[in-house]
Amino acid sequence: MMRHYLLPQCLFLFVFVGIVRCQVLPPNELNSAIWIIQNYGSSIAQNEGAICNSNGQFVCTDISGVNHITEVALLVQAYQNVGPPDANLLVFDFPEIKQFTISLPSSLQVGGALNILERTKNFPKLGSFVMRYDNALTIIPNDFPTNMPMMTLLILEYCAFTDIPVFFNNTAAIQVSIRSNTLKTVNFGQSLYLPRLGSIEIDLCHDTPQTWDFGASSFPALYFLTVTNKVALPLTIFMQKAIQILIGSTTHGSFHFGISNPSEIKSIGIDGISSTLNPPLSSYPKLEYLTMSNGGYTSFPFSQFPESLIGLTMTSNNFTSYPPIPASYKMIIIDLTENTIYGDIPWQLFNNVSNMRLVLDKNPLVTGSVPSSFCSNKLFISGTAISGIPGKNNQVIKTDIPLQPGFECQISFESTDLISIFGRTEIKGTNIGYGSYNLFPKISNSELYYVEPIQYGPRRNITIQLDESYPEYTFDFTILEVGFEIQSVTYTQVPIGILTITITFSYSSADVPHSLSINGTAVLRNVLIQGNTLVYNLTNPVVSESYVLFISNQYYNITRPPMAFIQNYPLVQGWISREYSKIGASYSFSGQYGTNLIDPIVYFNGNSSICNVTSVSETVVICTQVGYVASGLTNITVSVDGFTSAPEPFIFYNMETVCQVTTANCSGHGVCSPDGICLCNIGFYSDDCSKQYPLLTSGSYNQNDRKLITLYGDFGPSNQSTVTVVINETLPCTVTFFSQESLNCSLQNNPSPGLVSVFVQVNSSSVTAKNFIYFRAQSNGGGSSSSTGSSSTTTTSSSTTTTTSTTSTSGGDPPILECPFKCFGHGDCVNGQCQCYQGYVVDDYCLTKIINNTIEPNTTAPTTYFNIDGLKFLFEVVAVQEIDFDNNIVKEVFTNNWISSVAKDNVTETTTVHYQLNSTAMDPTTNVFATISFSNQSRNIPFGDQTLSIKPNSIKLSVEVHQWQYESILTTLRVIFKTTINNDQFIEYDCDKQSVDSLTLDQLSSSIQYLRVIKDNIQFTGRFVDYVLSDGRQAFSKTSLINQTELNQDESAILIGVSTPQCQSCILDPDFSPLLIDKSEDSGCEKKSNAWRIAVGVSVGGVALIAATIIVIKFTRDKARNAKYLKTMQDKLKRLSSHD
Repeated sequence: MMRHYLLPQCLFLFVFVGIVRCQVLPPNELNSAIWIIQNYGSSIAQNEGAICNSNGQFVCTDISGVNHITEVALLVQAYQNVGPPDANLLVFDFPEIKQFTISLPSSLQVGGALNILERTKNFPKLGSFVMRYDNALTIIPNDFPTNMPMMTLLILEYCAFTDIPVFFNNTAAIQVSIRSNTLKTVNFGQSLYLPRLGSIEIDLCHDTPQTWDFGASSFPALYFLTVTNKVALPLTIFMQKAIQILIGSTTHGSFHFGISNPSEIKSIGIDGISSTLNPPLSSYPKLEYLTMSNGGYTSFPFSQFPESLIGLTMTSNNFTSYPPIPASYKMIIIDLTENTIYGDIPWQLFNNVSNMRLVLDKNPLVTGSVPSSFCSNKLFISGTAISGIPGKNNQVIKTDIPLQPGFECQISFESTDLISIFGRTEIKGTNIGYGSYNLFPKISNSELYYVEPIQYGPRRNITIQLDESYPEYTFDFTILEVGFEIQSVTYTQVPIGILTITITFSYSSADVPHSLSINGTAVLRNVLIQGNTLVYNLTNPVVSESYVLFISNQYYNITRPPMAFIQNYPLVQGWISREYSKIGASYSFSGQYGTNLIDPIVYFNGNSSICNVTSVSETVVICTQVGYVASGLTNITVSVDGFTSAPEPFIFYNMETVCQVTTANCSGHGVCSPDGICLCNIGFYSDDCSKQYPLLTSGSYNQNDRKLITLYGDFGPSNQSTVTVVINETLPCTVTFFSQESLNCSLQNNPSPGLVSVFVQVNSSSVTAKNFIYFRAQSNGGGSSSSTGSSSTTTTSSSTTTTTSTTSTSGGDPPILECPFKCFGHGDCVNGQCQCYQGYVVDDYCLTKIINNTIEPNTTAPTTYFNIDGLKFLFEVVAVQEIDFDNNIVKEVFTNNWISSVAKDNVTETTTVHYQLNSTAMDPTTNVFATISFSNQSRNIPFGDQTLSIKPNSIKLSVEVHQWQYESILTTLRVIFKTTINNDQFIEYDCDKQSVDSLTLDQLSSSIQYLRVIKDNIQFTGRFVDYVLSDGRQAFSKTSLINQTELNQDESAILIGVSTPQCQSCILDPDFSPLLIDKSEDSGCEKKSNAWRIAVGVSVGGVALIAATIIVIKFTRDKARNAKYLKTMQDKLKRLSSHD
């Protein structure tokens, strides 16, 4: 490659085939540089060549093939008229400039110069801007600086501006220095925001008192503020920002500092007579340096030095004595120059310090002698009357005392064989001075530090001059570098079971023996380092244990931070192939097992005899089970090459565990065998022992032979050896047939009518169900009435009802059966039974008949509701309860949140609303459904093996509970309903007032048959039948009063419970009918009305009532016997009411 200089400003480069053009400054940059040269009268020629070669005053740099000015450092010694600057150049163009400095001599007068700041904009890469002695800079523009996002340093020194209207707002400046003899006002307004500004230096020559306020939000990073007050006027500064250094310097003026947060301030300087500081000095816990000069102070600001104080300067004040305060060991200077102190200095106050500088210059009344105890410090006593000093060294003790004739300094050393630690050597002796350029005092005159570049190798000879002013104090020494630095520590595994620890040094001395201790135990003593490494083989290392290495020689030591031994191998990482634990099972464990593969062993919970290794590679070890492994968490460890892995937990399952996991430990009712089979406790069976027996769901008796009883439920698996049935605890019933689902047994005699309990024992597991079968009274003709669970079919009808009176005849003739009020004139009385005319209802002896009414379905809850001309009747489902043998509530679900859907059959004109209970209180598998239907036509609806006849305009309610999770086989269900009854009620017919009982109970079973409520001659009647469907079969259901609570003197709220056996599918099926009382045949005392109205309802299951078996019983309460129970249930009623 050849270079040919053909033109002064162009360079052609010939590289075989190419020509590269020279780089030139863009015209705008060149013109900007020329403007600066002309404005300040610089001698630099006004062309690119001279500008770019101006000895650093303009620095040009090639950036992407284009020349740019990146630095300006203009230095003008004398002004030359080189032409006026272009007044039309309004903005400089320096897109790549990083530093901009113009320095002029203080005496230079620039005639006709223009303000450079007006053109200084758009320097996107500028880092620093410095202007010195520019008398043309009379104004700082409000927008200076503009578009200088990287400018961190701004210095304006001794220019001619008098005002800073906006203190460089919204800039990235970190340091701002304003030195001036003309500046009068500065605006530190609250609108300023200088997020990075940390340091401010500023001079002020104000002509009126000034107040500055440094807000914490405006100056969030400020830590250093120094202000020079050059006039005899006060300056008040409020400092809200917590800064570290605050200095106010003045000769004639004063400062008033108000500090909002003094906790961070480390240095305070406050000059001037009458200057003040608020809060006082006791409020500055971190204060390190304090200067209080020219203040006319006569007393010290402290009674003792603050613990944090390092330096104290109180010059040019009026102290007359040195304060009796011991110097703190931290202090490095106390300067009391130019005070009026007289008498001796209490030198004992400095006994605990060394290398401190005490300055007493210009205190002519200070007298006495300096003791030798002070020789470890530096003393300045020029201009004092001190008459004696222990030695002479003009570097440390500056005094006017002349040197005594024949003075000779006796110097001695403890040793001239020096030891260097990283180039730092300690020299000890007597009268060895106070240090020089490479000597630093530790204890002046007795211990010095010698510093030199680090040089490793054998001991070598050196000479040291103790004081550069006294060449005669030069001595010979030998020196040996003993410091060392550890570059790295590595662990390497070596068979068998050895951990090689290699310590590599960055610097070390091969001539000094070293020792090594591990965790406090010495393992190597006085060995030489070779090749910058030290090696030790540790036997039986422990996985993950941290080792602390202590490396030392006679002079220096290093303690390495704890470093854990993390094995590279063996590491057990996973289980590749697995099967249920058993003898002969094979297991493959993935991981890292090294390359040597010596002596592989697999441990199960630390036992090496359970699984024998059959194969091993660098990543897989395989073993075969030969011993028993308990199910559960097992720690697997692998040993290879004498190293053992950290335990890795795996869960092993044997067949017993599989059984425990999949059956929930046999549902808590058995144990799992080693073969994984549930061995159920007595009374439980199935694969998981979840089914309990014996369980009774329904029962019945033969209509033709009442001694024959059939029970349904779950009686356990087949082939049970012993089955016992007892009725009412005393009557044995001989089992004639037995299966898991049913059994037949036979009594010796016919049982008495009424409710009976049933006891069943299968093997040694038993169950008792009270009120389980209802033996109905036999008819006069010798036949039997229907029984719950029988196979007969009955249809509810309106043809008969029961009489309640007889008329005696003479002789032996049988009594004549009569009908009440002769069937109210709406039917014929035949043998004491009313045969009602068409449309009249037999249940009320033909008094009532069907009427039309409008029913509006409730889509929020399955509620039976009638509103007959403003008279209302409400019958609600409020809860489902699981109860125990003694009727205690075991579990309860409130039925207050339903999801519904409505359907209508236009053919039968039937509206049906389906409901599903939405409750988190139930088991997720449990469902509660309800259905309400109504039609203006009569309906016949099958329920079990009977058919319910539903009157026109009646409401039929069905409640179903499926998959209820029972607590035990002894509990049953109860559905709770709520309504309101009258406390006292009656009807009047033929001038005869008849009391109407609210509740009518069956004579034998005490089950509620009727509910009657009268309001303003309107009677609401509820009818309950005594069976439900239990798992598809009819089962006796008792309806009972649970609670009655008086609401007022006229009404009471009651809870009625309809019980079911323990069933997985339990269905209740009531219906409600509106009826009209017809009193048209009433010949009574007074004709009040020819028509009463009645609403009749509630039939649960629906069977016709047999006259011979039903009587009317007025409900009363035995308070003495039921007080406690009723109180509990009243509380329950209130809770249920709260869920409405």
